This record gives sequence, C-alpha cells and structure tokens, in this order.
Amino acid sequence: MDAILAHLQHAMELGLGIVRTADQLRVASAEADAIRDRVESLPRDSIGDLVAALELNHLCDVAQACAASALLRTESRAAHYRDDCPNADPGWVRTVVYGGGEARIVPLTREPDEDRLLAPEPPPPPTPQEFVE
Repeated sequence: MDAILAHLQHAMELGLGIVRTADQLRVASAEADAIRDRVESLPRDSIGDLVAALELNHLCDVAQACAASALLRTESRAAHYRDDCPNADPGWVRTVVYGGGEARIVPLTREPDEDRLLAPEPPPPPTPQEFVE
C-alpha cells in the first residue's frame, strides 16, 4: 500500500500543484479513479490492510474533490493558479462546494450578524464575588 500511496502523492503533486491547467486537473482526477480501482482489487488480509485501503480511498475522495473544484473555477485566485486562466475574475467571488461526486457553485452570502459571529463581544471581566478563595 505504501507504493500506491506514493503513486497517489506524486500524481497529485503533478496535477494539483501550484500551477495547474485543465488538462493536468483531468489527469489527476483520472489517476485518483485508477488508484481507487487498484486499491479495491487488493486483498485485505488484516485490519492494517483494511485501514490502509480505507485511508487511500479517502485520499482519492479528497483528490477528486480538489480536481473537480479546481476545474470548475476558471480563474486564478490566491493559491489557486490556473496557467490556462491566469487572471482573477471579479465575477468569481463565489464558493465552490463539492458533494455527491460533483463540484457546484453557490453564491457567496453573508449573514446579517456575520461580523458579530466572526468577532464576538468578549465576555465581561469576572466580578470579585466570582473568585473562589
């Protein structure tokens, strides 16, 4: 299983690295699928084998989510740089959500009291009666 993990890590470094293209993202997604199929075909003779297989499957899930989300976002922003879409697009101030095997766009929304939720009021200082001697 260590060799399969190393293969997955290398494939994701190439496909989901700092500079990405649509072709690289598609290859990374296909590699994650192929690795998942390979893991499914391996025997699980011990609890350790079962745990390793589950962990690799979960890593493939994460790789799929990253690739699908990055393919959907056709711009470059922050740590997400697309060599085939090098510019930021102000219209892309949105959130990409991954679930059920696919990525989708949801509008960026703010709750009316979001600022208070992000920086709540500090609690009042304790009173002398609250101290225990």
